[in-house]
Amino acid sequence: MITFANLTAVECGVVYYHVRNNAATHLRVARLLEKHEEYANAIAHLILGSEEFIKAVVLLLESKGFSLRAMKKYNKLFYNHSARHIIISDFYSIWMAVRTLFDIPSKKQGESSPSHWMNVFSGVAKGFLESLDNHSWWKAADDHKQHCFYVDYENKVLLPSVFSKQHYLEAKKHVDRFLFDLRTIVVVLLRADEQQLNEYKRILWSDDIPDILNQAIPKWL
Repeated sequence: MITFANLTAVECGVVYYHVRNNAATHLRVARLLEKHEEYANAIAHLILGSEEFIKAVVLLLESKGFSLRAMKKYNKLFYNHSARHIIISDFYSIWMAVRTLFDIPSKKQGESSPSHWMNVFSGVAKGFLESLDNHSWWKAADDHKQHCFYVDYENKVLLPSVFSKQHYLEAKKHVDRFLFDLRTIVVVLLRADEQQLNEYKRILWSDDIPDILNQAIPKWL
């Protein structure tokens, strides 16, 4: 049986568009539900849209020759939503923190050294706090989704209706931030010619990356 795991590079490129469109549908539904104040279901669809977008990007990377399928748990990126949440909570959070270091501003003319370093410290601290916030929220994303869809009971009845517009805006903040960077990757990959792709692989890719991802996904998933 042909599944995501054994698609050819060309097939990955074709299926990518279908998965990306489904991600866009979830995000569009989330906006419609928010307008009708159905905040719980809106949050759930934001998370579902993010999960689908990760699948889409994995397929796009495969279609461009980035060998993610070398990882033993490659299938779990498609069939286990918790595995996709790990990518966002752990790897994306690390990227958020590291990116802050690249954004350190140069000292402005006439700016005193104490003032400059205070601004640097403030920017780095903000980046790390946002990284921790992102990690915490996505670690709980699957629980958020379950509580948004279902009535549960833990010492009391837990209803989806407890999710407010503030909860929705918080979810949207995390999803929008992640998807902005993911869409940037998509645009870069789609516009790159073969020479540029080879350069990206040389600079940014490593044969160790599939193994690192593999180790990050728990055995019990």
